[in-house]
Amino acid sequence: MNLVRPRPATKTQEPRNGAATVELALILPIFFVMLFAAFELGHANMMRHGTESAAYAAARAAIIPGATNADVRNAAQRILNSVGVTQFTITTEPNNLQTPSDDLEVNIAVPLDQNLTFATFVQGFTFTGQCRLSRERR
Repeated sequence: MNLVRPRPATKTQEPRNGAATVELALILPIFFVMLFAAFELGHANMMRHGTESAAYAAARAAIIPGATNADVRNAAQRILNSVGVTQFTITTEPNNLQTPSDDLEVNIAVPLDQNLTFATFVQGFTFTGQCRLSRERR
């Protein structure tokens, strides 16, 4: 008694030469788009936090008696340069820091289309940082 069953006849398998190359050619562009998007989102997140930190640092520089608008801009620019921001707008309220007031407000606007590498998708978006501090008494 023979317990071994005969194997059924198999079709000859066609060769798959180049299948891996085609799959790679389809997946690789998607992978790189996602990778660059992750880098840009990380950079944008750093710029968002940097804008808020720069507004705080600029406001701290502005509340010191005798501070000038150049001192405020330099304080903000130090932080913004460290996160890769090159173009920004800074305003203070009151505009002239020598004007007596109890509070001082600093606003910083960072346009994304001028600061990101791949800016085609962020036209018109702006990060803003704002800080209001009480002035030091003289």
